[in-house]
Amino acid sequence: MNPSKSIRLRHIALAVILAIAAVCFYAIFTVVNGLSDRLDTAEDHASSSSATAADAVSRAKVLEAQVKQLGGTPAVSVPTKPSTTLDNPYVPVPGPAGRDGRDGRSITGPPGESITGPPGDSVTGPQGAVGPAGSAGKDGTDGKDGRSITSTSCQSDGTWLITYSDDTTQTVDGPCRIVLPPE
Repeated sequence: MNPSKSIRLRHIALAVILAIAAVCFYAIFTVVNGLSDRLDTAEDHASSSSATAADAVSRAKVLEAQVKQLGGTPAVSVPTKPSTTLDNPYVPVPGPAGRDGRDGRSITGPPGESITGPPGDSVTGPQGAVGPAGSAGKDGTDGKDGRSITSTSCQSDGTWLITYSDDTTQTVDGPCRIVLPPE
């Protein structure tokens, strides 16, 4: 075997081994970092839970004293220290908000097939019942003026002569004069 070829093979083998070591190091680092974050979160939760529970006991003691001062009897006695066991939880304390999850992937599928069906039958139904009357319409425009009486006169025969604005006349029977009987 050629010595330069042997050296080249050793370099390739060394490069492969270093690549495998880098991948293993990265995987171990990722796992350890994730565990470290979880431990930090658990420690934060434990410290905030105990502080919150102590505050709750303090507030409960103040309320107990106020109830007694008003002459009442507290419905629950306040323990001297908060319980942290799951058997007898004294104060429910919500934990801290969790970390945001990773963003999801948006997957868009191919467009669906467009299907157009045959046209349907045209059907005309029977006449429906008459509906209710509608609301009143708008007022119409004013009409033209009608005729009016322009004059009236008493005729010698005792009838009325009426003249209208359109220059027509009409004679109407009726006494327009009082006829006195002869004396």
